[in-house]
Amino acid sequence: MILVLGLKLFIDDMLKKLLKIFPVILWLFTVPVFSQGITPYELNEIKFEGNSMISDGELEQIIFSRESPNWFYQFLDNLGLGESAVYFDSLLVPSDLQALRSFYLDQGFFESEISANYNIIDDSTSAELIFTINEDEPVLLESFDVMGLRELDPNISDRVFTEIISVDSTDRFTRQLVESNLNSVLTFLRDHGYALVSNTTPDILVDTMRNRASVKIFLDHGRRYRFDDVRVQKAGEGKELIEDELIREIVGIERMDFYSSYDIRRAQVRLYRTNLFTSAVVNGVIADTSEDFMPLNISTSVGLLNEIAPEIIVNNEDNAFNLGLGVNYSRKNFIGDARLFQISTSAASESITEFITDFSINDTSLYGYSDARIALEQPYLFGRPINSRIETYVTLQKRRDEYNALLFGAKLSLNFELPRRTYFSGFRISLDWIRSKYVYSDGYLVDGVSVLLRKLGIPEDQVESTAEEFVDNSIDDKFTQNTNTILGFNLSANKSNNVLFPTTGYTLNALLEDGNSIAYLVGKTGIADFDAPLYIKTTLTGSIYFPVFDDENSTLAMKLKVGNIFTYQGNQGDIPINQRLYAGGSNSVRGWRTRTLVPALQFSTFSLDDITDIIRGLSPGGFFLLEGTVETRNRLFGKFGSALFVDFGNVWNSYSDFRYDKVAIAAGMGIRYYSEFAPLRIDFGFKVFDPEDTRSFFNKITLKETFEFHLGIGEAF
Repeated sequence: MILVLGLKLFIDDMLKKLLKIFPVILWLFTVPVFSQGITPYELNEIKFEGNSMISDGELEQIIFSRESPNWFYQFLDNLGLGESAVYFDSLLVPSDLQALRSFYLDQGFFESEISANYNIIDDSTSAELIFTINEDEPVLLESFDVMGLRELDPNISDRVFTEIISVDSTDRFTRQLVESNLNSVLTFLRDHGYALVSNTTPDILVDTMRNRASVKIFLDHGRRYRFDDVRVQKAGEGKELIEDELIREIVGIERMDFYSSYDIRRAQVRLYRTNLFTSAVVNGVIADTSEDFMPLNISTSVGLLNEIAPEIIVNNEDNAFNLGLGVNYSRKNFIGDARLFQISTSAASESITEFITDFSINDTSLYGYSDARIALEQPYLFGRPINSRIETYVTLQKRRDEYNALLFGAKLSLNFELPRRTYFSGFRISLDWIRSKYVYSDGYLVDGVSVLLRKLGIPEDQVESTAEEFVDNSIDDKFTQNTNTILGFNLSANKSNNVLFPTTGYTLNALLEDGNSIAYLVGKTGIADFDAPLYIKTTLTGSIYFPVFDDENSTLAMKLKVGNIFTYQGNQGDIPINQRLYAGGSNSVRGWRTRTLVPALQFSTFSLDDITDIIRGLSPGGFFLLEGTVETRNRLFGKFGSALFVDFGNVWNSYSDFRYDKVAIAAGMGIRYYSEFAPLRIDFGFKVFDPEDTRSFFNKITLKETFEFHLGIGEAF
């Protein structure tokens, strides 16, 4: 009885305890069940309200929350190319707010207020996240003081304060501006011997009444070091074939030179430019410093000095998919001094096997090109870092329904290494001697003579037959040949933020070529006869990139190119075809094939008596060029991107012939794949306005009349 009573009391006590914890157990089991049943909300839109000085695109890059991609990218995600849906996560919102507040502080908005809210859209499956921002007035940077430099050489400390530090009292305080000035000071000192310069965290004093900030930085510049030894370490297959002294000469840093991070970076570029090394590292050995001296270590890996490299050529010349093959032999360190000797051959055509088996220049039924050249390149000239290259070449060009060309010549190029802090980043001088022969197809001659016959008033029904008879019976030499000597000067400046995918900044390129002045002077001595024209050829190209989109990986790019050939002695028609100006192609007006935008045929006299003048008038190419492009470039996802473009331009026989209604206009779109070495692109161009066919774009019913596609490597400009 006592046992039964005790058992009953125990059971009652356990039931009471279970009843107390039952709600907790029930909650633990039901929450997962209900949470799994809740439909997540797709984050369709992120809004920013109240921000006026910071764009939505910049703010979107700061926060952790992301908008869900549209249905198309979600569809591509099934193929492994797109992006999956993104769902609203309220746990990210506090982190978003903290990131935005920190960002606004870094941008000089010390009194900004930021809050967040979200709404469930009516369909109950999507949400929008809203950030409300009160930016308030930004703080301006009033001063930037660097402490600890006064005991340095006045030539160095004065330059820091007058040349390196850039502060305008109207500039908004930003962390980026402070870091930019600090990095400029540190870089300057490291380039002038102070390898171990360091700094404390900047002290920032903000006057909230005046909205002004003062920055003070304390530097410990340390010792000023010189190099007391230049050490060379070599590895790799060809290490025994490269002398230590040659490596030191290429590097160009000597004992007792002051330490300079700029000189070290430039030395590595020089080493790689020789193509001798698979790896090259130049650095000061800080661990081995002794008083004011530091050793310089050059560590290299020397590759094979003999290389044979095959190549596959793919392009879209002459509106056809052309395939080609090439091979290049290189002998590095040829006769010492890091010289590079090269022999290369290549050929490309739509029918490559048929083209290779028939090299005859007189056969105008084939088209494509073949090229063979021998070149010698060396990194130094007269003991200076002037990269010089001399080459000789033979090129056979076969163009569809136009002409075949045989070019052979020699070229000397000198690329100069410009001093630091110069505006221009590249300067090249070249001297080119070219012997050219152009053989015209019968069909091309007939078309040209037909133009002349119409101008002479021949009835239309007799034009073609008369032209064919004239070409067959009156034109014996269906070719032109020229010898030209060209002295060229090229200056370039690249102020963009990225070589492969620029989004801000600009580039400039200026080319000046003098045609035949040297040959003319030689002819005056009686050594050789001279009968070529004298001319000046100039081209100016400028590109500019605007970060107008919210996305930092997108840009609005513009290009303008102007070219002119001025003949001051001789007949302009004798300037060879390869020196004339052309438009159309993958880097030009993309609604036209390569080099097909040329001026109408011109004849100085309307007569069939002067055969030479007829041939001159038939030569394609012009003497004044104007072209430009407006293009948007956008990264879509991963390594894929897109482009929308409008191209315009044309070529005339003279700048006085320029007319706005003769400017060709093309528009289109492109697809980009950003590989590791360069962007690969396909562009689809449409003729929006054709000066030679003024029918409306919508009245042209065949795709052939309006459409061209182009393959390319690298951006169009």
